[in-house]
Amino acid sequence: MDTGDTRGKHADYLMFTQSVTLSPAGKIGIVLTESKGDGDTPPRISIVQINPAGKADEAGLKSHDIILEIDGFPVAAIGDLKAGLADKNPGDTVVLKIQRNNENMDIPVELSDMTRAAMTMPPGHPGK
Repeated sequence: MDTGDTRGKHADYLMFTQSVTLSPAGKIGIVLTESKGDGDTPPRISIVQINPAGKADEAGLKSHDIILEIDGFPVAAIGDLKAGLADKNPGDTVVLKIQRNNENMDIPVELSDMTRAAMTMPPGHPGK
């Protein structure tokens, strides 16, 4: 019986019983890492890399920024951020509350259509 942590052991997909056309979801254009936290530090996600195909760099996001909220909703895991983006489209703007050098700031980010981003992901990204 496996009682270990199952975080990361899921798939991103939806199942439909009929043909459905989904509009491309808006993307930030960042590569993230997730930490579980411990007694002193809460779980959190941090930016590892910025994808040049997105608008994260233009918005002012940087590697090592910690994402705390999206549009006022707390973010403690990558799934929380994905949920906050689920109904957003390219061109929409979200506000990310981030922590950088122990300072919190709100950064508006215009979402991009990242359908071709896999071709431009940074070297070493798992999607390449």
